[in-house]
Amino acid sequence: MNRCLGRSRRAQSFRSVRSYNTTGEKPTDPITCMFTPEPMAHSRSMNEGLNYNYESGKFARIQLQWDNATRTLKIGKRRSTFPGMLAEPTFEIILVSKARPIGFSFATRSDRIIRYRGEEMEVSF
Repeated sequence: MNRCLGRSRRAQSFRSVRSYNTTGEKPTDPITCMFTPEPMAHSRSMNEGLNYNYESGKFARIQLQWDNATRTLKIGKRRSTFPGMLAEPTFEIILVSKARPIGFSFATRSDRIIRYRGEEMEVSF
């Protein structure tokens, strides 16, 4: 099974892990995100996956920002939409550290499960 890894300014601070969908499949839900104790900002983009409609603005983008000092995850307001988009995706958050190393597994237990409704929110850990 393929995996989709997110990118951030600090490459080791964030990993978005989910099964990779082929064109035309239903979007994967939940989206599993793994964070290490580093400041991080990541923009998660999603689109139909079937065409080039994203070039005309038919895509969604969600900003994720981790603040290690306050152990807070800020999820920004969803920007834009597209046909067939999940209205309320679920994020499974896993915190990883030197004291708590976690390898990838579909059976890894989440530290927090967040139902995202498209509005800005902050989650403390």
